[in-house]
Amino acid sequence: MSLACNLISPKLTFAESERISQGVEVKPLDFEAKEARPPFKSTIFMIMPGCITPLDKHKVEECWTILSGEGILEYEGQSVSVREQEVFYFASFKEHQVRNESDKPLVIASIYW
Repeated sequence: MSLACNLISPKLTFAESERISQGVEVKPLDFEAKEARPPFKSTIFMIMPGCITPLDKHKVEECWTILSGEGILEYEGQSVSVREQEVFYFASFKEHQVRNESDKPLVIASIYW
């Protein structure tokens, strides 16, 4: 028997996606399918051109990695450009929202704890 046949795939899948506003889709990683219990949760979300996420403010801390595209982050009343391969951290209860003013989808990975 091949050693590869005994290995369990480390690949994660996504749970059912959710549309949280016009042109914004969130796909949570499904850790439960692997019976994994990491100390964080993670999603990937896509903001279509011309769309904006709802204003968010929560108890958890959060880190975003911009996977592709670009946009404008509204953070505590300030506007900040976001681009592919940039990483952002949000402390608890800090207001944030991102809009896509480009002609391509903006894709962001979020890890929160």
